Amino acid sequence: MLYKASYKPKLESVQTIVCVAGLPHEVAEAIRSMSPAIFTGDKTNLPILRGIKQPYTFRQGMSDYYLSEIAKRLELLRTTEDVGVALAYANSPGPDTESFVNAFFPYAVVAPFEPFDPDSLDERFRCNARNLFIGSVQDLVSKLRDRVSLVRDTLSGQNFSPLTLPLRNFRSDMLQPALKEIFETLGSCENPRQVLDDGISSLKRAHPVARQGGQLAYFSDDRELRFRSPGKNRHGMARALAESHQPSCLINARARLGGPLDAHFHYDCDYARRDLDGSYPNCHGTACKPSKRTHVNIAPNDSIH
Repeated sequence: MLYKASYKPKLESVQTIVCVAGLPHEVAEAIRSMSPAIFTGDKTNLPILRGIKQPYTFRQGMSDYYLSEIAKRLELLRTTEDVGVALAYANSPGPDTESFVNAFFPYAVVAPFEPFDPDSLDERFRCNARNLFIGSVQDLVSKLRDRVSLVRDTLSGQNFSPLTLPLRNFRSDMLQPALKEIFETLGSCENPRQVLDDGISSLKRAHPVARQGGQLAYFSDDRELRFRSPGKNRHGMARALAESHQPSCLINARARLGGPLDAHFHYDCDYARRDLDGSYPNCHGTACKPSKRTHVNIAPNDSIH
């Protein structure tokens, strides 16, 4: 008999794309036979998973499947729909595990589970052990979905936060390390609210919110490029999988640290005392010229307009 979890979807929960990675084939098939709602809270929202063979460890390129599947899901959603991204993964030994998980930075909330090797079990206990293991993974995914909701509430729908600053274009010795620390701890820590608050505080100490002449608030990076709040102004920055864009371009436009981003949010960027730079790297690293002389629109995923 398969493990059946009792769950009560929360009214305030966010639609979450759930990835479960590092599962032996027989475990992945067992989960596929269960109601998706046990993992995602919605019977129409299937978790993304893919069984692996012995020795049940990650190998280079395994993340490509998951990122491609996430992007395909996002293409089917309206840009006004909130969506989070969560990854539960087997903490198997080897450097490729770290590489696999880092492919989900900075858009997912992640947490490990202990690897499960069904071939090491006596046949008499194999089924029961497998079902207990599936139950523990379901519990972990439920916790990750709660963390997605917490990040959503922290960003409060307006997204002007140091947590949403673009990694390529906001030049700072603090930004990437601070976001990486949150990424690595948020899914498995005891006090996720404190982790988020501490990360925001450290970033605001390094790059405090400023105003000038009654204008909208802004963050200033190490070269003094000002990342202004756009106020009510919004542009569509989320891209479909077309042209030269990669799956990460689209995912990074829709989620940050697991929580949903406003897909139309962007920063209005300019300098106080000099002209704009000639170009800025976009979401996949291509140099792009600003479309205006006065300022450049840079989205959290580094899309340039």
